[in-house]
Amino acid sequence: MESNCRIRDPKCCWPDRILSSNIGLNFELEIHIPDNKSPIVELGYQLTFFIITALFRFDKVTDFAGGTNFIILAILTLVLKGSWHFRQVVLSLFVVIWGLRLGLFLLMRILQWGEDRRFDDIRDNLGKLAIAWILQAIWVWTVSLPVTVVNASDKQPSVQTQDIIGWIMWIIGILVEITADQQKLAFKNSPENRGKWCSVGLWKYSRHPNYFGELFARINFYLDDIVVELIRNFCCLQGIDKTSKEAVEQTRR
Repeated sequence: MESNCRIRDPKCCWPDRILSSNIGLNFELEIHIPDNKSPIVELGYQLTFFIITALFRFDKVTDFAGGTNFIILAILTLVLKGSWHFRQVVLSLFVVIWGLRLGLFLLMRILQWGEDRRFDDIRDNLGKLAIAWILQAIWVWTVSLPVTVVNASDKQPSVQTQDIIGWIMWIIGILVEITADQQKLAFKNSPENRGKWCSVGLWKYSRHPNYFGELFARINFYLDDIVVELIRNFCCLQGIDKTSKEAVEQTRR
């Protein structure tokens, strides 16, 4: 089985890669890769907040930097591609709503609490602090991939059933997440509940309903990504004509 790779669109920041193999039928797998500007912007954003944290020992912006970085990646990849398909706009809007809500909630909470105990052991250790921020940058980039890949895609099929299901799941998930966060915050702020495990509201039925809401909302992005990449682009059965074969050979020279 022979496998080749050729560049289809030189205007794409990171070119689409076409993998073709002759096994009786010809499979053309088109993988859309996000642009090469967004990771630079993302790393620069995280680096800025890391410097603030390291210089001033001010770790209250860590979660805010993580949540809002998702927004920057979604908007940046949407604008850079410029195709403005309905699916791309909806997913990017979901990220903006989610990121603003979570980032501001966590910022207000830590300002109210006064300190982030997760950083007690690394606040004065530059190496450990740097590792924490590097891991956060990797987390943001990896979790953002379903949205950035959809935003970078040239081919956008019409809205499918999977899209609608995913969007409904996102609405349910974000509402569960918001409700759970607010219920726990109110519980923790009550003096008589100091040291107790939250067991009211949604927390009465689930150990971590906020994480359940988060995961439920996140599934939406993967469903939409499947619609765009797997269903329409990853498995397009195409015969490779003579011109295509010549193009493949040309890139191998």
